[in-house]
Amino acid sequence: TDFTVNSSTGAITVNHIDYERQSQYSLVVFARDNGVPSRQGYALVDIVITDVNDNPPIISPSMYHVNISEAALVGTELITVKATDGDSGLNGKLVYSIVGGNDGSKFGINADTGVISLSGNLDYDGSNITYTLTIAVHDNFGMSASTNATVIINVFDVNDNQPVFDLNEYT
Repeated sequence: TDFTVNSSTGAITVNHIDYERQSQYSLVVFARDNGVPSRQGYALVDIVITDVNDNPPIISPSMYHVNISEAALVGTELITVKATDGDSGLNGKLVYSIVGGNDGSKFGINADTGVISLSGNLDYDGSNITYTLTIAVHDNFGMSASTNATVIINVFDVNDNQPVFDLNEYT
């Protein structure tokens, strides 16, 4: 059981509780004396459990793959990183951030929703055609547990370059 009552003192002792399993208890405590005649009484004890930050965020899946055209417009939403946290209230509030791989700040993430969007122009003809982002999800405003996910973004080419002739005249 979650509670024991000392039969001599009436003190209620907590054995094991978990807010995520049960957040409130109602106990009926009976007391009886050894008098003649014996008298008894009862009391209703309501116990409300306060949540602590004892569960880390869980990202599922932990790896995402996205293909995007180099012609995609700034602001285009690419994917949503999804995470859950077993805690409640502020302990379960999740905050998303990009902590690695965002060369040239080409991508942004909504800290509240985990939506990754394009924040800079892409160019397949440049040196980066694949971006590997590391996304961190913190709970309790980043003061406690965190979990990481990987987002691999592949940029694909569009025919945006005019043909180039080597000579001015051909015969």
